[in-house]
Amino acid sequence: MARKIVRVDEQVHAALRQRAIESRLRPNDVLRRLFGLPVSEPVARPAADQSIPHPQFEIPILRALEQLGGGARAHEVIERVGQLLAAQLTDADRQKLGNGQTRWRLRCNVARNDLIKRGHLSADSARGRWEITDQGLERLHSVDGVDGVDGVDQASAPVRQQGADSAPATARSSFASRATNEAPAPPVAGPSSEAGARRSTTRRG
Repeated sequence: MARKIVRVDEQVHAALRQRAIESRLRPNDVLRRLFGLPVSEPVARPAADQSIPHPQFEIPILRALEQLGGGARAHEVIERVGQLLAAQLTDADRQKLGNGQTRWRLRCNVARNDLIKRGHLSADSARGRWEITDQGLERLHSVDGVDGVDGVDQASAPVRQQGADSAPATARSSFASRATNEAPAPPVAGPSSEAGARRSTTRRG
């Protein structure tokens, strides 16, 4: 059906828009109903409460960073999170918001800010780069073996700002030196053998 342009004033436009939102109809269908004409079905809009809460993105973010070697560009991390949660994301999660960003991607960024406050992501990474810390690795390994969207209980704990004196180191050193740390330490001579060596040296003198 051919479209026609009708000019209306601001008050009529605002009232028409509000009625469309309330009835979940397109503005054209609001007018069709007003004039007794047949209308299409209401536009289905997924409810926000059917989406994954942002705290439940924390463990997937940590897991994505571990898989990416401890650090990566923000878009790479978010894409990996989307792959990890592909089976859990709902229509509400995939809904585009007013800023053009999908709800689940926005919540990834909110979760990332909370992870920084907890000390699980580095606060001094280069712009646009996310990096996991040793504390973040410890939290991730503590929930290993849990399927689905993890981290609900830990994420519900109050977030405290990390002090400057206790800022966590990023986990890059952990990834680089993991093999070295796992190597067994060489045996150390006990006190008795050291004392015996000193006595033997004294007698020779």
